[in-house]
Amino acid sequence: MYKYFLDIFPLFTIPFNVGLLFFICVMLYKTIRWTTEIEDSQWKILKGFLPQNIWASLKECVRECLLHLRIFKQNFLLGYMHTSLAFGWFLLIIFGNIEAKMVRGGFGTGMELPHYPIFLKYFETEGSHSLPKTIIDFSIKKGFFDFMMDLLLLIILSGCCLAYTKRFRSKTFGMKRTTKLRLGDKITMGALWCIFPARLIAESITSGAYGTGSFLTGTLGNIFAQFIAQENLLKCVGPFWWIYSCTLGIFFIGVPFSRYMHILSEPVLIFMRNAGVKPSRKNTDGFSQAEIFSCSRCGVCVNNCQLARATEVRDIQPTYLNRNIRHHVPLSQEQLRNCLMCGRCNETCPVQIDSIHIRQNERRAMWTKHNADSFSYLPPANTAENADTADVLYFGGCMTHLTPAIKLSMIKIMKAAGEKFRCLDENETICCGRPLKLSGQETEAEKLMEANKERIISSGAKILVTSCPICYNVFKNEYNLPITVMHHTEYIQQQMASGRLTPEKTDEQVTYHDPCELARGTGVTQAPRDILNAIAVLHDSHKQKGRLTLCCGGSLGSTKTSNEQRQKIAKDALRHINPEKNTLVTACPLCKRTFAQASDTKVLDIAEIVATQIKKKD
Repeated sequence: MYKYFLDIFPLFTIPFNVGLLFFICVMLYKTIRWTTEIEDSQWKILKGFLPQNIWASLKECVRECLLHLRIFKQNFLLGYMHTSLAFGWFLLIIFGNIEAKMVRGGFGTGMELPHYPIFLKYFETEGSHSLPKTIIDFSIKKGFFDFMMDLLLLIILSGCCLAYTKRFRSKTFGMKRTTKLRLGDKITMGALWCIFPARLIAESITSGAYGTGSFLTGTLGNIFAQFIAQENLLKCVGPFWWIYSCTLGIFFIGVPFSRYMHILSEPVLIFMRNAGVKPSRKNTDGFSQAEIFSCSRCGVCVNNCQLARATEVRDIQPTYLNRNIRHHVPLSQEQLRNCLMCGRCNETCPVQIDSIHIRQNERRAMWTKHNADSFSYLPPANTAENADTADVLYFGGCMTHLTPAIKLSMIKIMKAAGEKFRCLDENETICCGRPLKLSGQETEAEKLMEANKERIISSGAKILVTSCPICYNVFKNEYNLPITVMHHTEYIQQQMASGRLTPEKTDEQVTYHDPCELARGTGVTQAPRDILNAIAVLHDSHKQKGRLTLCCGGSLGSTKTSNEQRQKIAKDALRHINPEKNTLVTACPLCKRTFAQASDTKVLDIAEIVATQIKKKD
């Protein structure tokens, strides 16, 4: 009985089997825990198992967990490294299982034990008494599988070489530096780096001892056979398969304690998203936990962060934020609040983790000062006076009041369009509430927003137009207003398209900068370009545009970024956005103000250039 057990489970397979069992148990535990901690998770998770959602999730898992297409689009070399390891290993398992079936006699032979395809080359030799020799020795298919397994192993080894290079020579990948590792990361990474070299040596020694293998393992085995006596090669077979099994076991056990937990978490996160699950706006729930554990700490966010690039602040990015939250490391005020909250990390993250939301939740949790003010000091709108007197309600916002030329331009534009309008904040500046939210003061923000909402609805207007993208984002996505909300670029484009606004074309050379909140926050990128193409000569060839736009550095989301750092960020952004030194046109009062302070380049808001061209028609 004992001998039969050893034939099925040789001792050297124990590390692999123990590690794999632990890996599977952790995966099941985490999946159950995360799904039960999601708000209203029951029906959403069930919805996720509809056939079309399952198919969509599986396709995304292949695209992003195996092929890593988002990384490929940003960095080809980095993409190949991840794909060769993930997809190469996946194919190695698939072909290994098919080969094991062929060796056993076909697909009608029942289920194989998990370790059998992994250590197939060992069982083909040491356990050859139980295998059909006719299939092993003479099947053409066997030669094909030997070749494919060697080819896949070679591809994976090339990925390992790139991983070594990235860790010690990150500049080869266009990265200034790699992310800092914890002890668990180092142990698990070391095991991963050893898995495939160990497999190569184990299979090659076995090939040298028994005369098997293909172009890679067979050639290396022949080299071993030339320098090592046959009896010594046979003695080496078992120990090297032990080493291979141990590296696999250490890796599987180490995964839950390292950054490689994303291997388990990312597919779960993908299924959650396709099930319609959204992160909680009140706390770090199961969905946000899945996001945090799905962070592979690839370093893409560090290299795309403007704080890192322009000011050398390299310890506050999402890779470190998520790591510290996951391992229950207390977050410092510097790490929590020294962030522009521009969303560039979200846009470039290969896993599409909403790090802005996670950081904002942590800010909310750390906020201890509570303001009980109901904002009753705000003068109420006179409903009887304002109802039916204005179709459009214009809201300049705090930053527009600091750049009054934008507000004056918008008033001129609306008059030229024959619009019935009034200014909501004509006599007093009212905050939209977004800065309070960004700082973590959720309760205070909600009170202010409720007061603003009442004033907006009581105005009787049908459309709310704002010049500030920050205000536009929060009015459109968080106020739940019963009227249309537009940014002034959308409003101007609409008026020009209808013929109510006809500015003349100028020959001024302009470059357009997409504000973060307008492009990434609300997806408004085309309206400004349509306007500028109609009235000026637009140069729009720079790469840092649309959803990949650069922050001006003046963000209200950071309370720790110094003025000197903001200036560095603005100047760095200008170098990428407007190298020709054309007139820089933006659609945000904060961006205009920040860029104007950082450069001698002429900076205008899009409303100003439109208003100037209207003047010629008077």
